[in-house]
Amino acid sequence: MYEKYMWMVNMGGPIHPDLAYRVSYQGMENGNYYQYVHNDQQNVYFTLGYHPSDTYQADLIADLGTNDYTPLFMWMNRPTEALITNNLYLSGSVPSSLINVGTVNNPAFSLYAGPLVPISRRTLLQNPEGEGRALLGLLQYVQKFQPSENLAILDNTLVWYNRESLLQPPVYYSLDSAGDYEIDHRTECLLHFHFDRNTFPFSLKGLLDGGIEWQVQRNLDYVASSFLGANSWDMVFSQPRSWNMNFSSFFRQNLANPHAKYGGLWPIPGAPPGFFFNPLNGSAGSTDSFFYSIAPFIQQTFSFNDHLALGLGLRDTNYFVQAETPPGTPPMLFKAFKTTQSDPLFSISPSYKPLEWLSIYFTYVLEYTTDAAVLGGYSPLFNSQSFHQEDELYEAGFKCNLIENKLFIEVNGFSQILWLDNIGLKPTKTTVNGFELNMSYSPFKTLLLRIGYAYQYGTENWSAVSHGPFETQTYPTDYAQIFSLVLDNNGFFPPGLYPFIGWPKEVVDCIINYSPSQGLGFTLGLSWFSSQFLGYNYSTSIPPEFVIRSRITYSLPHCQLALYFFNLTDEKYWLPFGVGIQSARIFDYANIVPGMPFWIQATLSYFF
Repeated sequence: MYEKYMWMVNMGGPIHPDLAYRVSYQGMENGNYYQYVHNDQQNVYFTLGYHPSDTYQADLIADLGTNDYTPLFMWMNRPTEALITNNLYLSGSVPSSLINVGTVNNPAFSLYAGPLVPISRRTLLQNPEGEGRALLGLLQYVQKFQPSENLAILDNTLVWYNRESLLQPPVYYSLDSAGDYEIDHRTECLLHFHFDRNTFPFSLKGLLDGGIEWQVQRNLDYVASSFLGANSWDMVFSQPRSWNMNFSSFFRQNLANPHAKYGGLWPIPGAPPGFFFNPLNGSAGSTDSFFYSIAPFIQQTFSFNDHLALGLGLRDTNYFVQAETPPGTPPMLFKAFKTTQSDPLFSISPSYKPLEWLSIYFTYVLEYTTDAAVLGGYSPLFNSQSFHQEDELYEAGFKCNLIENKLFIEVNGFSQILWLDNIGLKPTKTTVNGFELNMSYSPFKTLLLRIGYAYQYGTENWSAVSHGPFETQTYPTDYAQIFSLVLDNNGFFPPGLYPFIGWPKEVVDCIINYSPSQGLGFTLGLSWFSSQFLGYNYSTSIPPEFVIRSRITYSLPHCQLALYFFNLTDEKYWLPFGVGIQSARIFDYANIVPGMPFWIQATLSYFF
């Protein structure tokens, strides 16, 4: 429907009775429902499999691809209740040269605000000159040794390579990676064991999975992460090629200015003219980073009898990191960081089955994780606190198997604690509490009915630091017009407890599937979301919404025709730009995502 073209050629077969290969080529030239968006790819895949016996097999996998794409960091700006409910956009603009960010020398929006006007949902805050290009490579070698029925040894080596550059002029976001790589190796042993009462005080069986994983990663990345002025542009009455932050005096004030945010903007060595980076943007991306890690792990499951089982897991990831600001950073902004850190993980999950149709379980997970830069490296602005973000999960529930394996019911409650890193300050505690209900009923083989419901309430606790959460604009655009406020004010909220934004507290998903071996079949599914606030002042929200999807099939012994329908009722639904504790949530008053309209896909398959 939107100029999407894809083609593929596969060739493969046996070289020897124990050796076979496959070569695949795939090309893609895809347009999109949204304007100025494309995704062109060329990809070559190769695999060689050697399976001489049941006790040993090896597979070599290689993948190389090029991408020419539109980086989608910005969608539709200026989300208001009028836009969400009536598709009316609040227009108005100043000359590009006068665009500013913050509250100093930034004119109030009321001085240049225009009328509410209809807007096409295909419109994005996208300059046609914005571009992204990448070269991606992957090489993997997997071996499996099976000395006996109960013992298996797996050995997996992965090499990954990424070379990428992209530019988004409307908010000035740039990224340039000259070639990052990662080498990961994992060796593990899987042992099934069984002790009966004749040789042990009680019956015991289970699985032992243990081994070691090590990783080496190198990142040399240049990123400009200012996201300047997303709400500044009028997306109806101005021209998309004018959506370019380079034209503004505010942008030019950041060039070669070590006192500007994130150390200012500096040319990227070796990159084309117009590519700049921020040396001091932390986890947002710029870094010259190298690290390796070693992680021993063990996971065990014990079945003491038909009623009682226990799962245990341990892992300790040890990091050896050195990072500094990348070449091209002015000497007065140079930063370096070197550290050795240990991040353990522990999990325990007992389960009890008092009845044949009922099982009860409890799970606890304690994990320490690290902050990371946008492409996976580590920033020279990090400290030891950035490597000890404590995550906890408590979950308990029960599962029922009723009506002779036709009705399944699962209910669980959970509490998850995550910590957001604040460099130089105490971490911010976030908590998500809730419960889930899932039911599936299959009265006969060809019919399945399933429904799932989740309630999840999340909060961010900013009481222990001097400020609350940050947003690039702390109120919706219509408030700026009414109260003579500036756009893109870039502000903090006061300390306190804040419910998640961009987060539906309730989600429902259900599906009906009828799939006979021949004849007419169908699938009908519905996803429903409760309302979602877009900002920490909780004034503007996406109302409850739903999407219906359907699939109709007609099957014969050797062929099948299928029609897939997405958004069957053509709902005008919206998605927040950032969800929950995603870092992108700070742009939720600057961006909103218009959902895809009704569309159809047809597939004809022939089986031989």
